[in-house]
Amino acid sequence: MIQLRVSRETHAAQYHVESMKLAIATQEKKRAEIGSTHLEIHKSLSYIAREFSLTSLCIMLDARTSKLEYDRKYLESCERMDSARALIEMHFPDAGELINKLHGQMNIFWGNFTEVSALLTSNDQSGRRHIFQEKANLAALEIEELVFKAKYKLNNIARELTK
Repeated sequence: MIQLRVSRETHAAQYHVESMKLAIATQEKKRAEIGSTHLEIHKSLSYIAREFSLTSLCIMLDARTSKLEYDRKYLESCERMDSARALIEMHFPDAGELINKLHGQMNIFWGNFTEVSALLTSNDQSGRRHIFQEKANLAALEIEELVFKAKYKLNNIARELTK
């Protein structure tokens, strides 16, 4: 009888130890997945912030970037945004609203840059270019702010999820 009780207690202790090991391994896997996802989103947001920055706008205008070339860059940025958005919706849904606003500002930037580029190409002298450029500038600043807010929110969510 004592042997049976000792055997049960030993098995129960082994089961408890194995359960704890499994829980720890699951938690570590979750932390690694969150870290990897967070890093991927962070890199995409940094790319978008750079592509839609005032500096990038100046470079593209000075280089007289063609509409076709810019549209190609814009679509690449949209692909990165789509990937980031999918990861956010799956892992960090509380940051989704900021990402949707960010995507909207990307569209505003694109539309205004396209107008500025077309007016430069046509050597328009009406002064409308400055209106569109100012709107592109404002969109670039808003994108910078939204990326900062999104990264901050994601950092906080990731910290909470990995506690």
